[in-house]
Amino acid sequence: MKKTILIVEDNKELSEMFKIKFEKGGFNVFISDNGFDSLGLAIEKEPDLILLDIMMPDMDGFETLKVLKEQTSLKTKIFIFSNLKSDDHIKKAKKLGADDYLVKADYTPKEVLDKVILSIGPADDKKSIFCSDADKTFVSQCPHCGEKFKLDIKISKDE
Repeated sequence: MKKTILIVEDNKELSEMFKIKFEKGGFNVFISDNGFDSLGLAIEKEPDLILLDIMMPDMDGFETLKVLKEQTSLKTKIFIFSNLKSDDHIKKAKKLGADDYLVKADYTPKEVLDKVILSIGPADDKKSIFCSDADKTFVSQCPHCGEKFKLDIKISKDE
């Protein structure tokens, strides 16, 4: 079964770009352009991960995060994805329960995909090994229990 990602982002071009990247990575992807609508979508689709912007109309990312953590039983990982880079914003997000805080300008779509896969595993559980280009880390996931672990693989050339 494919894993699901919910992108909550009011910038349509940015959300579509990440949707394409995640779909190419094998994930099911849903998009919401505001925090309020994302709540119903999150409850309905039960995504494995939510990529959540902060600055949005109707309900900002902090309010959305708080509701998701305090008023639902979802076990979804939530990454804040924002250009707000202050320590206060990062601390607030972590205090409200964010699993990670990514500054948009600091990551390429490939690097965001790598972080997602390192957090929740590959899109399809049948894919057992993944190499993150960002740090050359290999991650494997047990097909029986789902536990993830990092592999330290060294390749040497015999001469």
